[in-house]
Amino acid sequence: MKDYLIIGAGLSGLSTAWYLRKAGFSVQVLEAQSHVGGRIQTVNEGDWQVDIGANSCLLSSEPVEQLIDALELRDEVVVANSVSHNRFVVRGDRLWALPTSLSALIKTPIVSPLSKLALLAEPFKGSAKAEESIASFVARRLGAEWRDWVLDPFVSGIFAGNPEKISVQAAFHKLWLMEKDHGSLFKGMLARVKARKKDRAAGKFVASNNMISFKRGMGTLNVALAQKMTEDIRCDAQVERLVIKDGLWQAQTVAGEMFAAKKVVVTLDAPDAARLFADLSPEASKLLQQIMSPPLAVVALGFEREQVAHPLNGFGVLIPRSLGIQTLGAIFSSTIFPNRAPEDKVLLSCFIGGSRNPIVARWSEQDLINQVVKDLTPLLGIQGQPVFSRVKVWPHAIAQYHIGHLEQVTKIRQALLRDCPNLATRANWHEGISVPDVVANSERFARQEQIISRVTL
Repeated sequence: MKDYLIIGAGLSGLSTAWYLRKAGFSVQVLEAQSHVGGRIQTVNEGDWQVDIGANSCLLSSEPVEQLIDALELRDEVVVANSVSHNRFVVRGDRLWALPTSLSALIKTPIVSPLSKLALLAEPFKGSAKAEESIASFVARRLGAEWRDWVLDPFVSGIFAGNPEKISVQAAFHKLWLMEKDHGSLFKGMLARVKARKKDRAAGKFVASNNMISFKRGMGTLNVALAQKMTEDIRCDAQVERLVIKDGLWQAQTVAGEMFAAKKVVVTLDAPDAARLFADLSPEASKLLQQIMSPPLAVVALGFEREQVAHPLNGFGVLIPRSLGIQTLGAIFSSTIFPNRAPEDKVLLSCFIGGSRNPIVARWSEQDLINQVVKDLTPLLGIQGQPVFSRVKVWPHAIAQYHIGHLEQVTKIRQALLRDCPNLATRANWHEGISVPDVVANSERFARQEQIISRVTL
């Protein structure tokens, strides 16, 4: 019998298992699919290398750096091309680089001179008295143009969501803290720069914020974790039922296999967790059903270099929803990292769907390809059809942290604590959606469990 059953072998499940094992616990990971990785998957077809989920990672937390070293992946790390600091947005029928310096801010045509001038008043704006959306937050502090032409596509790129509904406290907590602690975004940014300098001088870890991937794609991370724990991972083992009997957790798979452990960690998406908790905790199940996780399609397109007029000299392009274009944006994958496309060819990783366009989940692969090509052709100067394509539709792509989300998560945790002793959840619907968030939270969870174990001995 194991100490922990972990349901799900995405990065949350695998990293949780890794840190629990490191803390001295025994684990059993159960995965419904025939492979590990969740939404971090790399597909190789000839000389095309496609990340059909997460495409990069910021070195923004110490646990990420430590995990890379522990898995002996340092030689596999590739740092993003220096031109990746260019992030384009569409206004009118052109791509414009987001300003990254004061001189670029003054010159940018993305927003009007009046909106630029209004930034001078930001440090003197008052703070909100109640929870608000990220759209309301940015409009209040920076102005409507910054909301419509910068924030809107940014939120579409990260969450595939609607900024009018997403909570600034839940989804952009660091921004919210700048206002709360310093009364201003500009003052908050200055304070963070000073704090980083102080930490660096004291020899403390300071995030580099370098964007990285691996030579064989982001899937390398999950593969390396799984290889270290082969004996503890069972794929094709979808959990149909969880029960607690005589103080122990038992998981029954659809194939009828039974697994038992002292504790269980569920790392499933909100809709799947809701189904699993239907009998165990009806209240938690109902609340989980209310968390939106809309579908998103990743459409990878390969072209001959000469087919695309745009120099692709950046990370990618985001498209504001107000333009009525269905595609959310595209990442210039072959620009950012090497060996993503054959010689003299380029690879674009494009996104369509999300909370404001969920119907794409019912489209055929060819319809998705056609729509993305149609949308990007005038923006990037594309000629002809792609020479390579790959489509992946994620039915429940990214949990939406809408207004009230933090309160909702608290209620879910309270219901599970009452109804399901020795059960924990670790998932993107309440602990952040980025790779650094997942890894850091896994390390923290295992450390807390180790402390609890020592106290109860």
